[in-house]
Amino acid sequence: MRHQLHFAARQQQGMSLLFVLMLTTIASLLVFTALNSSVSQERMSGNFQKKLNAELLADKAVFESFHQLNAFAKDPANASASDAELAAVAAVTTASASGGRTYQAGAAELNAQGFAVSADGARYDDSAATRKVMFKRISGSGVSLFPFAHAVTGCNAVDLTASGGITSYDSSNPLAADTNVVVRTVTDGGSVTLVGDSPVIGDVLSTGNITLTGSSVISGKLHANGNILLNNASAVIKKQVWAVGTIDVNNTVVVEGEVKANSHINVKNVAKLQGGLRTQGNLTVTNNAKINGAVEVYGDVKLAGYSGSILQPALLRYRGSVNPAGLGQQQTDLSFASVPLLPVDNDDEASESFNPLCDPLRISEAVDAVEQPATLPPLNVRQAWDRKIYTLTTLEGKHTDVANLPASLTPANGLFLKKSQPMYFVSNVNGGSEGKLIINGHITLFIAGDMVFGGDSALQINHGSSLTIITSGRIEFTAGAKVINDQFPVGEPQGIVDGRPVMAIYSSYSGKDGIKLNGGIKSIYAAIYAPRTDIKMDSLAGVFSGSAVGKTVSVGGAGKIRYDQALGKVEAGGSTGSVNPRIVFHGWN
Repeated sequence: MRHQLHFAARQQQGMSLLFVLMLTTIASLLVFTALNSSVSQERMSGNFQKKLNAELLADKAVFESFHQLNAFAKDPANASASDAELAAVAAVTTASASGGRTYQAGAAELNAQGFAVSADGARYDDSAATRKVMFKRISGSGVSLFPFAHAVTGCNAVDLTASGGITSYDSSNPLAADTNVVVRTVTDGGSVTLVGDSPVIGDVLSTGNITLTGSSVISGKLHANGNILLNNASAVIKKQVWAVGTIDVNNTVVVEGEVKANSHINVKNVAKLQGGLRTQGNLTVTNNAKINGAVEVYGDVKLAGYSGSILQPALLRYRGSVNPAGLGQQQTDLSFASVPLLPVDNDDEASESFNPLCDPLRISEAVDAVEQPATLPPLNVRQAWDRKIYTLTTLEGKHTDVANLPASLTPANGLFLKKSQPMYFVSNVNGGSEGKLIINGHITLFIAGDMVFGGDSALQINHGSSLTIITSGRIEFTAGAKVINDQFPVGEPQGIVDGRPVMAIYSSYSGKDGIKLNGGIKSIYAAIYAPRTDIKMDSLAGVFSGSAVGKTVSVGGAGKIRYDQALGKVEAGGSTGSVNPRIVFHGWN
């Protein structure tokens, strides 16, 4: 009996081992099956992602081809280009980005529907996609220019020291919200300087350097082709700060957007950068400045003993070295998308980079093309003690404070910016002491010389009227002179009447200080286009409403600028002649 029991126990032990082996085998099979399924799904996901990236890259090639076509078609130098010449421009040469991404597009093929473009994108060699689209060429008979699309354009420089800053409104819609304005320079090296408490509700774009000192608040972005210096006390920049050159942030500046530079970045004196930082140069942080978010540095990082300046050290990546050691992660293959250059004006039509941003109206040619009478009389608003009020109507101009005086001026037909209109032609305008010039109707005044108002004189534009000034001389309002806009007695000044600015100034003057609004000017509405001379509002006491385009623009005093958004829709002189073709999307091929 004992022998039988022993034999049975040995049999049971053998079966247990067999069962354990069977269960282990089954579990192993399940694990291997799960691993094989995971690997397959991962490969499928990777292939799908690569295919999606390839399709996006093909789309990118389509967009670049489209923009190349339009840029070529809209260039005045290519007005007579044939369809074949235009089709060749569609080609996008092989381009590559990091991570094995490539894209390209071939020259367009001409057919009855238009231009057929085939674009390819690839993510590594085993994933590719193709997009085939149709573009169509559309021609027209004229193109309109909108010279007042920006608040302030100082072709060479903008210098804002006024404490009122720059905001906006819409004279055509009293309920419109304040929107971003644009303060910009356009010629190579054009600088922007903001001093004191000069808030800007919008963007500051500079083809040179940007310098901020004081306590300005910028609600938009800063973008410079040169360097950016932020040395403000309590200044705040709401969006990104980008520079092709270097960026220096000093004092108690707060930047809420990304700080990015193609060269070095220096941050010190408890400045706060809240939107991350990227630089192709070195980063130096001193005096316990704080940087939040991702920090990517192509060069070296030096924290000058304040390691706590990088609030999220796990997000610090660099290609060079870091001091103190041990922070962040060194990454030798770190990529960097450079800060792009802002477009730069080039007024030379023979140049390949022809881009007349400063003077798209060709104002000197436009003023010189106006045919003037052989003799031009002066307009002296005050001639004697009893002749202080001079009125210009659509029919005649004369002193209206003395009864029965005959007209001393009558309009004649003139052509300006290819628009025919009645004009008054005078050699100069002198406001004189206590004189008043009244505008009654839509008046165009051609002035061969200067227009000067001073000594408590006034320019009054009646309700429903407008004044367009075309001049090759200086315009000056000083010594208590006033500009009275009788369009809107309460609230914001009405800027547009029957499609015309209440007061528009087109000046071809090329000397110094061609437009001066000084001497405590209380308020003025004007759309000023004077790209060959300086616009100076150095002692502005009130509000300048409208828009200003000048060689340089400087604003000082306690006044402020209010950009009228309605001016962005106002054409200058109508059509500029024959329009080049434009390219539109016509469908998938």
